Amino acid sequence: MKTKLAFDIADLKLLATHSSFERGSDYYDQGRVKKVINKQNIFEGKVKGTSIYDTRLIADGHALDFTCNCTYEMGGICKHCVAMGLAILDGEFEAGQEEANLNLQSVEIKPSQSHTYTFEEIFYLTKDELKTQFLHQQLTQNEQLKNEFIQYIDRRAKEHR
Repeated sequence: MKTKLAFDIADLKLLATHSSFERGSDYYDQGRVKKVINKQNIFEGKVKGTSIYDTRLIADGHALDFTCNCTYEMGGICKHCVAMGLAILDGEFEAGQEEANLNLQSVEIKPSQSHTYTFEEIFYLTKDELKTQFLHQQLTQNEQLKNEFIQYIDRRAKEHR
């Protein structure tokens, strides 16, 4: 089964500085991206630089969240994330066990599992219907939050006119 990716090379260029993109492209061309695993559109891999860096991408249809354990703080995503992103775009990743066995919209998260899930993982792995139910419940119980939601939606609608 081919994974439909939620991003393309233009997105990487937008997320990185010119320098980071060029250096990340060089890293990718030099074969520095090591074993990338995809589990439910959460990609994890290692990129060899001065050390071995752990990189991660959470991708869905609405957002890309790259992280790396390097010390880069110059704005945008680092060269390690660019390199891994390019590898992913070229199909250089393996399906993790969860990806092979589960559909993104039917993931069941069990608290007893040994892996501790981050908010981002839980959010992106949860069915839209369940997220909508939770949001509706919270909005109907909290008047201030309900008004903030209405204002947010109104602002977004005006932006897209």
